[in-house]
Amino acid sequence: MTIKEETMREAGAKLRSIFSSIIPTLIPGTRLSNVDDDVAGLLKYWRARSALRMLGFPGNIAISINTEVIQGVPDDRLLAAGDLVSLDMTLYYKGFFVDKAVSLVIEPRHYVKRYLADAAHRCLNTAIAGIRPGIKSGEIGALISAQAGALKVRVSKEFFGHAIGESHHMKPLIPNFDDKSANLIKQGDFIALEPIVFYNYYVLRHKGFHVEADELSAHAEDTVLVTETGAEVIT
Repeated sequence: MTIKEETMREAGAKLRSIFSSIIPTLIPGTRLSNVDDDVAGLLKYWRARSALRMLGFPGNIAISINTEVIQGVPDDRLLAAGDLVSLDMTLYYKGFFVDKAVSLVIEPRHYVKRYLADAAHRCLNTAIAGIRPGIKSGEIGALISAQAGALKVRVSKEFFGHAIGESHHMKPLIPNFDDKSANLIKQGDFIALEPIVFYNYYVLRHKGFHVEADELSAHAEDTVLVTETGAEVIT
């Protein structure tokens, strides 16, 4: 195992632990800034940093609610029952970056929102299951969009997954649809797969740091290591 692989696995375990710690705290009445404070404490414990914070984002983790697509600011808003929440965070540890995002619905669960969140994760899992050395970036996008179509949801064409490691966003980009790109994914590559889904056609609006739509959206992401036979999820 290389030093990079070992460190990336360590970073992924730390990021996974942070998500496991904060998700149970997401209940009606939870203040977003308090969640961010908890994340700050966990980062200090793990001797890691938030890449979002390093890049000037006003928080350690992005918390996007309902029609917010990405980079929702963890401010003084309170979570409400039925909110569709997407958590997204990039962790920096010993010179390397890892990415993870999860979508969930605050209890009591709202079926329409729950279905969309589940669809994002099913698209992600389908892509992970299809990874193999030699697959092309566009072929990964085709896996994601085919699963989205089977679930009757629509993938984002504006946002991409990406290679990751020494930098937060690296080439090649990994589309959420078949854009015919032919970048080869090799054994030993680390890639962040990142499907974002909607029910219908949508219009995006940029508001400061965050991006909002006129439709509900859900977001799922994991960092994976491409192995000899497939992919290993490290986050």
